[in-house]
Amino acid sequence: MTTDTYSLEMRDKYSVELDVTARVFLTLLSLLTVICGTVGNFLVWYGSIFRSAIRMEPCSRVLITNLALSDIVISLLLFLPLAITLGAGRWVLGDSLCQFQGVAIQIAMSRP
Repeated sequence: MTTDTYSLEMRDKYSVELDVTARVFLTLLSLLTVICGTVGNFLVWYGSIFRSAIRMEPCSRVLITNLALSDIVISLLLFLPLAITLGAGRWVLGDSLCQFQGVAIQIAMSRP
């Protein structure tokens, strides 16, 4: 079976073979997403709650604060396991987190 640079091959149930360059690039991109998403949204959350840095109506401030908090949760629960999996080359986080990850992705990607 021939593979392109960015094609995937299944080795077993929890493993995907990916070109080393693509795996390193995707791992770094995922980690950058986690770091920027977590730090940036934490600053928005902290500034809107404790410093009142966001000057707007209370309802709008609550919406912005909740969006920042949900982005932090998504960043940590979806993108961090993705970065770990890409770095390791296989799923190493256990069956329970695998099931949770699948359900969380389905919920996040579903349309109302």
